[in-house]
Amino acid sequence: AQDQKEKANFPFAFQTSDRTLSVGEYTVQETSSRGVLKLSDSEGHAIFVSSYLADTGAPANPRLIFRAYGNEHMLSQVWMDNGSGYSVAESAAEKNLRRQLKIATLISVPLHR
Repeated sequence: AQDQKEKANFPFAFQTSDRTLSVGEYTVQETSSRGVLKLSDSEGHAIFVSSYLADTGAPANPRLIFRAYGNEHMLSQVWMDNGSGYSVAESAAEKNLRRQLKIATLISVPLHR
C-alpha cells in the first residue's frame, strides 16, 4: 500500500488537522502506518493526516472530498486509485464552523497519477 501515490491540483486553500494548506499541486500517499496519509506540496513540505480506512472497494474514481463552509474547505475523504477510501476526522475548527453554519457543500477534486 505504501507505493500508492496520487496527485491533485487544489483550486482553493483547505484545512486538515488544524493546518491550512494553500492552493497548488499536492501528492497524496498512503503510508506504512495504517490510516496515516501523507500530503506533500511541490516544494516537499509534507503533513501527515490521520484517518480511518472506511472502504476497500473496487478501484474507481480516485478523488478527494471536501466539506465547504462558505469559503472554508475541510478535507473529509480520500479515495485512492486502488479502491481504498479514507475518512478524515473533523478538526476543532470544522466543528465550530458546522455549529455556526449548520450546512456544508461537498466538493470533489480528482486525483491522478
